[in-house]
Amino acid sequence: MGYTAKTPRYAVAYKFPAEQQVTKVLGITLQVGRTGAITPVAELSPVLIAGSTVRRATLHNFDELANKDVRINDTVVVHKAGDIIPEVVEVLTDLRPKTSKKFPTPALCPVCQSDLQSFEGLTVIKCLNIFCPAKQKNQLTHFVSKKGLNIKGLGQSIVEKLFDEGLIKHYADIFNLQHSDLQGLEGFKEKRITKLLDAVHKAKKIELHHFVYSLGIPHLGEQMSKELAQAISKDFFSQKDSINLGELNKVFENSLNQKYLENLEGFAHKSAYEILDFLNSDYLQMEMDKLIQAKINLVLPTIALASKGSKLAGKRIVFTGTLTIFKRAEAKKLAELQGAKVLSVVSKQVDYLVAGASSGSKLKKAQELNVSVIDEKEFQALLT
Repeated sequence: MGYTAKTPRYAVAYKFPAEQQVTKVLGITLQVGRTGAITPVAELSPVLIAGSTVRRATLHNFDELANKDVRINDTVVVHKAGDIIPEVVEVLTDLRPKTSKKFPTPALCPVCQSDLQSFEGLTVIKCLNIFCPAKQKNQLTHFVSKKGLNIKGLGQSIVEKLFDEGLIKHYADIFNLQHSDLQGLEGFKEKRITKLLDAVHKAKKIELHHFVYSLGIPHLGEQMSKELAQAISKDFFSQKDSINLGELNKVFENSLNQKYLENLEGFAHKSAYEILDFLNSDYLQMEMDKLIQAKINLVLPTIALASKGSKLAGKRIVFTGTLTIFKRAEAKKLAELQGAKVLSVVSKQVDYLVAGASSGSKLKKAQELNVSVIDEKEFQALLT
């Protein structure tokens, strides 16, 4: 059955029942996500659940809203799904006001007033307007996030402020920010402006998989972005250390097809189709055309070159315990540079478990499965 990027598909984790509280629905609002998906959200009378005050709870989608029949002024039972995300469990219909009405499924985007579209076989309804302000803000926030371009100082609130001020609308606008643009904005003093512009300049040199992730391509999370970046590097730029955006865009336009993507690990028929649909969209091409002018340098994965003759090439590795010679992220990157695949779960398919101090259940399981257990010094020797 294999693994996802983080967990085995053959295992299920159970948790203790979540703490539940009763509260009242003060209103139902609509959120517009990065992809345009419209999510209904219950605005609640504040209630303390599992150590924090909950004021809002997701209703997921309009099928869920209809099935639970949540209405304004309803009394509801709320818990934190997974002890994290507030969620309406059920409605106490005996306490429902006689004047209550069902919440209607919207026909227009609550932000840009564009027509919403539903999709056969899917519960989601979406705003397809590429210039919807809510979508643009979320896309820009994703673009500069830690797993994307990692531009420090550009969190969601700052992105929204710069967008509302008319300073950024497209990805490329971030790289065109000037000192004079930020002067006078609330909260922006000289030191903060300098740090932000330095971070923006630093982001002009970025690893390919981080850039691929930053574009918000459907189905491409962190791990799948790495898989695609490694394949592009190996198949189209094996003799290069870095490329520019123009070169990457040519691969997007001319070289990636359904068959190519389906041959990559983890890419299914439907996901490959939706990835290609996004890569060929007018929206992405517009953004790429503008970004090319920013002269961004994309650093290619070095696995294809460094793994030749490596003792770790093609090996599956898991790290556990406290490492002293390397930091965990550093050890993981070094292993990947040598052509290894770093996993988070021990199984019979794992070649090495690198065990540091205070190793626990992963070490025990590796011993039970006769997986080779090595320490940091032995791992370091494999790198040479």
